[in-house]
Amino acid sequence: MSATPVTSIGNVPLPTLPTQPFRLDVPLHELLQHATREPFPPLANGPVSLPEPVFPEHPKLIHELDLADIAAHETVVRTGKRHWPADRILQTMRGWMTPYFKSRILPGEFQPIIAYLFTEWKCNLDCHYCWSYDLLDWLIDKQRQGWKMVDSIPRLQNMKSFMRGKGEEWGCRAGQHWVIVRTDGTLAPCLPMYNAKYDWGTVENQKFDKQQLLDMKKGCEPNCFSTLGYNVAYCYSMARVVKWLVKQAMYRFQGVSGSFE
Repeated sequence: MSATPVTSIGNVPLPTLPTQPFRLDVPLHELLQHATREPFPPLANGPVSLPEPVFPEHPKLIHELDLADIAAHETVVRTGKRHWPADRILQTMRGWMTPYFKSRILPGEFQPIIAYLFTEWKCNLDCHYCWSYDLLDWLIDKQRQGWKMVDSIPRLQNMKSFMRGKGEEWGCRAGQHWVIVRTDGTLAPCLPMYNAKYDWGTVENQKFDKQQLLDMKKGCEPNCFSTLGYNVAYCYSMARVVKWLVKQAMYRFQGVSGSFE
């Protein structure tokens, strides 16, 4: 006697796992798994190690506390503000603003500003997204009350829709402005594609193709909700970036003011 599987309680359907162990459509899954990527070729001059880190990078900051340090600290505690000199502002801008605008201005689709170097061969987990019916509503409510969070309310609302199976395109920039570097030096556009056999090249010879990425993302983007990917895509609105920079300039770049909305 076979039991009939329970798929709902009353009119409320129960969450179910997908019938296949992957979230992509079958043709895309077959393409990514059965294509073969070339191994990373040996370097002509032999192995290369990472450079020795510079330490201390700012030796002038290593000294015993003096009266000036204590007075500066007490001023920050009392006023809640700290003055940043122009050289520190420019140094910080070189770390994020310069690469961002170069990625928007320079020719070519492959202009990564984030590259993950993975030291693990592969993840040993087999995850499916959980069905959280109340947590996201609670987070949205708390954020409206003034709680500070990394994800915006629209992001949380989109996440809730995604968990209900209502995936949509959100402007993924994987393979364009962020990239995965595997342990053998080969490249992948994003973490879910780490084990794909498709050949996207190596660190010295990338082979990302705009049309291939666009075609691939039609199948994978609605089924993915990477926080990093979403935030990178969110930041690639020039109007949003300029608005945020103007707001910081009004405060003379003395600490970040407001969220990136």
